[in-house]
Amino acid sequence: MLSTFDPPAEQGALITQELTTVLRRVSGNPALAVVSGGSETLQQPEMLGLRPRDSAMDVLDSLLPAAVAEHADAHYVRSSPSPPPGSTDLAICPDTGVAGWFGVGGYLRPLADVRSAGVRFAAECLAFANPPESGYVDQHFGSAAVAGHHPEWKAGVPRDRGASWDFEDIRDFYTQEVFGEALLLVRRTDPERYLQLGRLAIATAMRECFAFWRRADSGCGGAIVLSGRDLTRGAGWGLLDSDGNAKAALAVLSRTWAPVAVIVADGGLSGLRIDVHNDTHAALDGELSLIATKSNGVAVDATRHIMVPPAAAITLADADVSGHFRDLSHAYRFGPPTADAVQATVTFNDGRAVRDVLVLNPRSGQPTSALTAAVTQSAADRWVVELTSEVALRYVDITIPGWTAGDNYFDLAARLPYRVDLMPLGASETPTGTVGSIDLVARVPVLIG
Repeated sequence: MLSTFDPPAEQGALITQELTTVLRRVSGNPALAVVSGGSETLQQPEMLGLRPRDSAMDVLDSLLPAAVAEHADAHYVRSSPSPPPGSTDLAICPDTGVAGWFGVGGYLRPLADVRSAGVRFAAECLAFANPPESGYVDQHFGSAAVAGHHPEWKAGVPRDRGASWDFEDIRDFYTQEVFGEALLLVRRTDPERYLQLGRLAIATAMRECFAFWRRADSGCGGAIVLSGRDLTRGAGWGLLDSDGNAKAALAVLSRTWAPVAVIVADGGLSGLRIDVHNDTHAALDGELSLIATKSNGVAVDATRHIMVPPAAAITLADADVSGHFRDLSHAYRFGPPTADAVQATVTFNDGRAVRDVLVLNPRSGQPTSALTAAVTQSAADRWVVELTSEVALRYVDITIPGWTAGDNYFDLAARLPYRVDLMPLGASETPTGTVGSIDLVARVPVLIG
């Protein structure tokens, strides 16, 4: 309730009584981990230029923490954002205490800003006008033609009060950075592609940030996306739409957030960086396979034994796996790119396997003949779809009505088949649908294998 609000001292007892009443009802619930004294309550006077001694608030500093200590075992922070207890740091600085970080977001910083911001913990971050999937848009708005301008569509787009911009403008800024297409023309001629570019630009931004924050050397202890679910129909902040369905960004983040994951990133002059994460309680032993491909063949094919301790991660460069330098990141530019994409797969001795693909040299406008997708029945009630591409493709998505894909919005390296399990959603017939990619000129029908 104390959101950008300076609580009057004479209301301290009443505010404390209200918090105490709430805590008596919810204390002990495992979902209650942190009690925050306010939202931007410390940040607001800082942004107005006030000194800390001129904006001291006894309610936040003394009364509320005492109530939390008496009535709950949750952790108390004065506000979000806020510096560590006893610190003289500014609350607005993201590299100390609890941050509300919108460097990538409302403040239009480049995606690379996540590497220099020094975020320690983000209580809120990565807010965009995140479009739902096309089926939702068709159901609630008739078609994608409403995007960007129609009053009914704009009613569901978040905006800061009094601002001359909204979060659809923020999305367009990062879509331009990620894909470099002329969005005004795309929206006029192909509104569905316009929305798809926006979905995937958001997915890219979120993946880049969380992939970096998850590194042991990032110094970040975690981050919470703003927000979980849309409260009304349209392109809201949520990773879920207002009907509770996952948006594209969540499909991408599910791989980045997985307890056991491999993440490949461009390390510049150091080559490619490969992080293997193990958040389980047991050590994992297995083999890391690294394959780099172009449309005309394989450039690197190497394997290495790895062991990842429990609740830990290991980091390798591509040369650590292959044993020699190949400039896979194309940072030195001595000649044409060595590869268009690289696939890292870790197969553990317990049978589990994790995979990541990084497209190094993306090319849009690929013909549909470059991709084939075939479904086969692997058991009485199990189907899989196998995808093979002659070229590297970004964000391949599977749409099969009545079925859910075990993985979606993933990248494909040329000539490396990828099998995805299909789970029925009440469907009993043979899976039929289409597969697409932001790099293809059209969608590809799924064939029966």
